[in-house]
Amino acid sequence: MYKIRNITEKDSSVLHYLAKRCYPLDVHTNYTYWVIAKYYGEYSYIIENNGVPVGYIISVDTPSVLFVWQIALLEEHRGKRLSVMLIEAVVRCAKRLSKNLELSIAPDNASSYFSFNNYCLKNQIIFKEIGEVDIHDLDNPDFHEYEKKYTMIIS
Repeated sequence: MYKIRNITEKDSSVLHYLAKRCYPLDVHTNYTYWVIAKYYGEYSYIIENNGVPVGYIISVDTPSVLFVWQIALLEEHRGKRLSVMLIEAVVRCAKRLSKNLELSIAPDNASSYFSFNNYCLKNQIIFKEIGEVDIHDLDNPDFHEYEKKYTMIIS
């Protein structure tokens, strides 16, 4: 049985563990996940199957929007509408805060795009591209990360 709950400080190592198993998701340090859990757990959710964590969605509250930073779901639990449960939790949070959601998705991440776009279509929420994230690294000239930025009009 799947259950969703807010992320807590104690979940930081679980978030790191799940991120490592959800390739090609960017994996951050344990400390990063602790900061997220400690200060943004109220806006972020973990999903468990019979008490075992299988995925999460992390959102960061900003003055103007709720930004979806990462969504992860172990491969063996995909295709069961669990991403819908995670997105729905964040949408409820955005409604409570009277804020829109923003997120970025890599062009080759069709499953994330499909999850968010489909959710919006089914729930009559406007989902539109609003820009891009184009990141380079001064220490590594070969590094380049590009994602499209989207908004979900909630409020």
